[in-house]
Amino acid sequence: MSKILERLVYNKLYEHLKKHDLLTPLQSGFIQGDSTTNQLVDLVHEIGENLDFNKFTTAVFLDFANRGVQKADQESSADHSKFVKFLKLK
Repeated sequence: MSKILERLVYNKLYEHLKKHDLLTPLQSGFIQGDSTTNQLVDLVHEIGENLDFNKFTTAVFLDFANRGVQKADQESSADHSKFVKFLKLK
């Protein structure tokens, strides 16, 4: 039952985002015919170009898969708070 509900929500949300032109070319992973692999290829290409011009590339990778379903334990909560502190320092 939850998979059916998940698909219904996904379809409605995707339809809304597409209808109102809220998806950017940088969106990947959930768009049909696209994947996170494309983003990785683009990033590697950008890193190469930046190296040619002695520039730096900064990237942040976040994985939210199954986080809403899993109960956070103390260790993962501690890691999350350290990450938030790190971002506030920058």
